[in-house]
Amino acid sequence: MQNKNKTLRWSALWFGFAVFLFFSNAANSQDTEKEQRTFQSCPNDLITPSMIEGVPAAGKRVKQQLASYGETNVFHSLYLPSNFDDKKKVSGHFRIRRKWSV
Repeated sequence: MQNKNKTLRWSALWFGFAVFLFFSNAANSQDTEKEQRTFQSCPNDLITPSMIEGVPAAGKRVKQQLASYGETNVFHSLYLPSNFDDKKKVSGHFRIRRKWSV
């Protein structure tokens, strides 16, 4: 009786494994029929504006560098959205710096 239960358990295990393999292969075959979508296949809808040297303003991407890094190639860029308004009040627990040091 014990040997029969052991055989039954192994049979159920193999059957479950076979079902798993069948459904996993079926899912893989459906994926290959569809076109695989990657980030390279998506349209470019974001355009990075060219970087300029100057005073930050709405819609411009400006190159800035700290005075202590003046002799190096270390800098950061700042982009303000085209609808940016420096006179607009912003709610929250922070302040906006309205004077720019370049």
